Amino acid sequence: MKEILKHPTVSAIIGTVVGTLIVAYINKINVIEALILIFNWLKEILTSVLSFEIQFWIILVVLSIFLFSKKIVEKVNSNSSDYIGQSIVTHYRKDRIDNILWIFEWYRGFDGRLTLTNSSPHPICPDCMNDLVLSNKSPEGFYSNRPTRFVCENCSFSQRLENDPEDYILKIKREIVRRIRTGEWRKSQQEHSS
Repeated sequence: MKEILKHPTVSAIIGTVVGTLIVAYINKINVIEALILIFNWLKEILTSVLSFEIQFWIILVVLSIFLFSKKIVEKVNSNSSDYIGQSIVTHYRKDRIDNILWIFEWYRGFDGRLTLTNSSPHPICPDCMNDLVLSNKSPEGFYSNRPTRFVCENCSFSQRLENDPEDYILKIKREIVRRIRTGEWRKSQQEHSS
């Protein structure tokens, strides 16, 4: 219904009808006379449209074919986007970024868009597949007041952080979204599967 009201022709007709009623009220014309005037106006429009030598059934057939094809195109487009979204959710769940393996999960929000869960992405050691933890100890043994690197507690892998851990995670999230937008996630999936 909302789509019909957004159409310029329909909104023009509704505006004309409402405007005629307002003018009739302001000029103290009887509302019944105004409605008869509107009815006559609509009748004139219909007769002018249908006065062409085109059969009415042809207009109906063309209109129904147009509406049917429009629905088919909308359905095909929605199915393909759903398939791509489902493919991302089921297949793109890990990627190697900045020499760290990141695992993540997706959920579909209320608006229908795919979003990373709050616990995503999660860093994993690329060597032993153990969780990486934040450490504020430098390789030289000095301690900092903030975490400076990801460290694997199982093996000797460590990765220095460029900046604040929260900012780094946001950078990784942006990179994941960028790879989806550009289609690079398919290439990274092929690299991880081989």
